[in-house]
Amino acid sequence: MLLHRIPIPTPFPVGPVNAYVLGPEPLTLFDCGPRTEQAWAALGSGLAAVGFRVEDVERLVLSHPHQDHAGLARRVRSASGCRVYAHPADHDRLRDLPGVWGRISGFLVEASRRAGAPEGVLGELAAALAGLPAYTEPLDAVEPLDEGDALEVGGLRLLVLHTPGHARGALCLWEAKDRILFSGDTLLPRISSNAILEPAAGAFRERTFLRYRETLARVAGLAPAAVFPGHGEPLGDPRDLVGRRLALHDVRAAQIRRLVAEGHTRPWQIAGRLFPGLEPAQASLAVSEVVGHLDLLAQRGEVVFEGQAGEWVVGPSRPDR
Repeated sequence: MLLHRIPIPTPFPVGPVNAYVLGPEPLTLFDCGPRTEQAWAALGSGLAAVGFRVEDVERLVLSHPHQDHAGLARRVRSASGCRVYAHPADHDRLRDLPGVWGRISGFLVEASRRAGAPEGVLGELAAALAGLPAYTEPLDAVEPLDEGDALEVGGLRLLVLHTPGHARGALCLWEAKDRILFSGDTLLPRISSNAILEPAAGAFRERTFLRYRETLARVAGLAPAAVFPGHGEPLGDPRDLVGRRLALHDVRAAQIRRLVAEGHTRPWQIAGRLFPGLEPAQASLAVSEVVGHLDLLAQRGEVVFEGQAGEWVVGPSRPDR
């Protein structure tokens, strides 16, 4: 099987994103980069390095709908006529049906408000979120991939894994024979993926961080021999890395528990202590990080926190030791 990594520049703090060329029967892309001319040029150059053009792409698989991974999907499809696949939970967002992005950005602003962020921060966050659609273009058609599906690529069979946490419909691809995992943003070598808050059916929000921890444990349980991530260099067996990530979650949870014991009762207050100098445009990421760890502490009975209706307030469930 052809396997070629294309680092693609992005305008975001995370830096370059990886697209992977797989094939050649059928020629498949896993992710494609943001909608910028620099990204388009890098994608074309990366394909040319292995003897192909964008027009030759037959299938595009999206690990999740974030702009740095999926922004060029419509342009790739328009150039090649390829079929595009993603988890069904993300189809409305990828097609940008009326009001979808407005509801997502409105939810993130409202979550930050409930966490205690001041009006000035909320206004700057809303403006930053309103600018993100410039880095993507709505798809006219997208087909479903879900847990248990399989893709035949270059004579090999890639199993589709639904790995929610960083995104509602996040997908990984797993080649069981050689134990190769294409992880998207589910597992990255240099940074821990943010479990961004998402709206829930029947409640204001999902507990995305708890789902992400379950996903990390599942990925480690596969014992991959090689991981090809959405950002950064490929890595080997990730079990030690996953163990360190879960341990770091415990360290941060202990920091937050101490702050709660000291009287910090709002998630935004806690975010300010953990991330001094936080840019307002990153407010929803900081809130997601703090709220996720509060969910973990609440699950363990170490704080009292619901984080659904009304203003979000946290308190200790027993004296700090």
